[in-house]
Amino acid sequence: KKARAKIKKTKVKRAKRKPARKTKQKKRSKVSVLKKKAGTASKRKKAAGKRGVAVAATAESMAAQQRDISISEFFAKNRHLLGFDNPRKALLTAVKEAVDNSLDACEEARILPDLTISIKAVGDNKFVLAVKDNGPGIVKQQIPNIFAKLLYGSKFHSLKMS
Repeated sequence: KKARAKIKKTKVKRAKRKPARKTKQKKRSKVSVLKKKAGTASKRKKAAGKRGVAVAATAESMAAQQRDISISEFFAKNRHLLGFDNPRKALLTAVKEAVDNSLDACEEARILPDLTISIKAVGDNKFVLAVKDNGPGIVKQQIPNIFAKLLYGSKFHSLKMS
């Protein structure tokens, strides 16, 4: 009991904090404040104008570097990105794409799909893939357009074949 009494008596008094000093702020007239804001706004507009010119110049230089590339060239340069980097993956990707296209065409035409898929080996790592479906097919005049499409870009030319 005596020890408790001593502890209670020896409470530490907290120091009172002094209020923070108020610094004297320089009073500005409303005119000077408006002038300062107007000056920074004009600087921002000038900087944005310079950036806009730089962006336009960059876009024009990039457009000059781009050229048309054929789909076969695109596939040759990017086969690792498209799933054609090894024979097994290439066959799987080709089957998947052909089946997906057939199913999409049948769905769009509101036809119950009927697919026949055949794969024949014709050599070492070479196959013939045939997919036959009951979809609407391709209009004869569109066939040249499908296989002669061009892709437009520049980054595909710089990628090296894997």
